[in-house]
Amino acid sequence: MSAQLDKIGENGKGYGHLEKVYSIWICLDNIPRKLENTISYYKMQNYKNEGIKDKEFRIDSWESDLLEIIIVRLGGEGQEEKGLLDLLYGLFSGNQKKVLSYIPDSDNQVRQKEVSDMLSMISYAEENGIKKGEKKGEKKGENRLGALINILLKNKRYSDAEKASEDEVYREQLYKEYKL
Repeated sequence: MSAQLDKIGENGKGYGHLEKVYSIWICLDNIPRKLENTISYYKMQNYKNEGIKDKEFRIDSWESDLLEIIIVRLGGEGQEEKGLLDLLYGLFSGNQKKVLSYIPDSDNQVRQKEVSDMLSMISYAEENGIKKGEKKGEKKGENRLGALINILLKNKRYSDAEKASEDEVYREQLYKEYKL
């Protein structure tokens, strides 16, 4: 929605020009059994307004129906039903055989190559995201340790600084002590 801010204008009169936004979440892991292979739809709804002086003023539902969230919970390898959810599971789990079973002419070498390339891109994006997350986590950990060592050295707690660099349990105690 924030990408549409220019439609609103400086004085806010352009709210009527906003377009509905859909946020789709596809969940693969740790899904409760009873929710596997389900899709849930959520809408944002205006239910209360305060501070409006004009008693005749109303916000119609079509004006506030600007966001819909869709949560797709995939099943897994053991699912029996064929269809969209099964295909999505194949795509996001990298199961080339499952994906090919939905594609006409899947015995064609060109089709198999296209599916393989698509699954490789999905796998690359996932691995890239994991690497970025790990780097971000490492940087955060380094900064936290640096802050702790800095505090200990300023307080002339040299032996604590040495012990914290070697003993993870002790280091965690010091993080709590200094609220880091």
